[in-house]
Amino acid sequence: MEVRSRYGCFDLKNDERFWARLLALAQAAERQTTLVDALKADAPDTLTDPVQRWMLSAYVEFELGGPLAVVSALYWDGDKKFEGEDVILEESFGTLLPSLAQGLDMRLNETVTSIEQL
Repeated sequence: MEVRSRYGCFDLKNDERFWARLLALAQAAERQTTLVDALKADAPDTLTDPVQRWMLSAYVEFELGGPLAVVSALYWDGDKKFEGEDVILEESFGTLLPSLAQGLDMRLNETVTSIEQL
């Protein structure tokens, strides 16, 4: 099936003009602005165009695990700052927790009354 976005690209994931437009919106956005609010204000057609909406769902919402209404317009693409491939933890995050928790005062079945950042 051949799909074409408004920008004319067939390879949706690599539609550079679409992603450049999204990044420009993010850079202009205030820190507290959600991605959906930035799009509503500056590019409302993006949210109504079926192809662009699918791209946002497939490549932003799915990857980040949340809807555009809670994704930061400024930081949605922050993981691009880290080099290397994404990885899948075959044994789950549980294998990382013991080493990350070393030296922490961890208690079960306790009410948390405050958290202090060291």
